[in-house]
Amino acid sequence: IIQLSIAEEGYLDIKHIFDAVGHWYTWNKGKKKKAHHKQIVLIRTKNKFLHQFLVECDFCDKSIVGADKILEKIPNELHYLFYRGLFDGDGCWHIGENHRSCTFAGHSQHDWGYLAHQLDDLKLKHSIRVNKIGDGGSSYVDIKDRWGMIKFGRYLYQDNLHLCMSRKKAKFDKILESHIQSS
Repeated sequence: IIQLSIAEEGYLDIKHIFDAVGHWYTWNKGKKKKAHHKQIVLIRTKNKFLHQFLVECDFCDKSIVGADKILEKIPNELHYLFYRGLFDGDGCWHIGENHRSCTFAGHSQHDWGYLAHQLDDLKLKHSIRVNKIGDGGSSYVDIKDRWGMIKFGRYLYQDNLHLCMSRKKAKFDKILESHIQSS
C-alpha cells in the first residue's frame, strides 16, 4: 500500500496525475485544527507495480535516502519534472520585503546530494543547513539570490504541461513579474 497526505487544493491540481497511474482511494483527514491550516486529503493505492518500483528506488526510506536510484531511471531531459514534483511536495518560494528564497525542506538526516548536484549543474549558489533536535530535526536546501531563484524556476517550469501545483507556479510567476518590473 502507498499512502500520502496532501493539501486538498494541491491534490485537486494534480489529481489527473494520480488517476493516470491507477486507482487511488481518497478521503478527507478531518476538520482543520486551526483556521489558517489547509484541509488535508489522504490518498492511497494498492498498485503493486508502482509499489515495487518505489521499493526498488529506496522510497521506503525517502525521508533520509537520496533520489539517485530513481533519477537513474528517468531520462536526463525529464529530470526537471522530478525536481518539479519534489518542489511541489517539499519546496517553497518565500517572498518577503526583506527576504526571498527558494527552499526545500526535509528530515535532518536527508541526503541532499542529488539536489546539490543538480543545482551545481545549473550553476546555482545554494546552501544546505541542518537543525538537529535529538534524533530528529530538519534540513533545508536554500537558493537565496534572486537570479538563482529565477533560473531555478525557469528550469522547473520550462514547459506548458499542467503537471504542477498551480499555487507554487503562481508564486514563481509573481517573483518573475517582480523581477521584470524592477529591471
